[in-house]
Amino acid sequence: ERKAALEAERKKRKGAGKGTEMKKTGMRLCIKNLGEETTEKSLRELFEPFGKLLSVNVRLNEDGKCKGIGFVVFASMEEAAEATKELHLKIVDGKPLNVGVVS
Repeated sequence: ERKAALEAERKKRKGAGKGTEMKKTGMRLCIKNLGEETTEKSLRELFEPFGKLLSVNVRLNEDGKCKGIGFVVFASMEEAAEATKELHLKIVDGKPLNVGVVS
């Protein structure tokens, strides 16, 4: 009886995780190899032409300079795919960007 209840609980949870969350919160991209002068404003300006951004985040070190990594969240998967296609390996501040979907 207990085993059946546990199995039913597992089946209920299956699929309730990252995949369903993404639909509500948008599509998150990770951008690596950013220049140390990169700010949230400059990252937003780079990605905004591709669609509606729900959030932008740049990781900073203790000196307030970019650690080379940032994240943007697009409202739709299509916008994120277009931004990835256009900006992956694009040279920005003399460095090729590495843009990918966060899973």
